[in-house]
Amino acid sequence: MVSKITKIDSYHESLKQKLVDSRQESNSIKKPNLDLKVINHKLADQEASQIVQWAVETFENLLVMSTSFGIQSAVILHLVTKLFPISPSFA
Repeated sequence: MVSKITKIDSYHESLKQKLVDSRQESNSIKKPNLDLKVINHKLADQEASQIVQWAVETFENLLVMSTSFGIQSAVILHLVTKLFPISPSFA
């Protein structure tokens, strides 16, 4: 029987490999040209889920999230992983 820690370690390693793969692919991916004034205006009145969805659609596999894993972080972690299940996150 495989322990939960072994499963978590295996999952973590697969996420790290996906991150490495996406970084290698990022050299060939055209990065979006962003006008921050336009984007800020467009997203100003949007719900958090709509902003995350915009980020997923805009950055695709280049999207990475950083969090302190504090109490507020749980909400954004849940939201992002629901919309983008393989999003790497760093503490």
